[in-house]
Amino acid sequence: MSISAETAGRILEVPVMEGARVSKGQILARIDAESILRNIEELENSLDLATTIFEKQQRLWNQKNRYRNPVFGSKKTERKDWRKTSLP
Repeated sequence: MSISAETAGRILEVPVMEGARVSKGQILARIDAESILRNIEELENSLDLATTIFEKQQRLWNQKNRYRNPVFGSKKTERKDWRKTSLP
């Protein structure tokens, strides 16, 4: 029988003796999770930064298009009134 870990890491403890009988679900080794937790934190920070950049770009896009679009650009123009609006 072969076993493998779901993730890589430094082994902290092996609570089972070699050759001992084990049952399904029993912990065979404990892995240091510190590097995994740091990776998760870095990914969360990257996601926060990407979200912030996206939101800023979206606001800029909306501002830019508001001035370009004569039909929907003005808050005074209702969508139902777009057919009444003449294009330049």
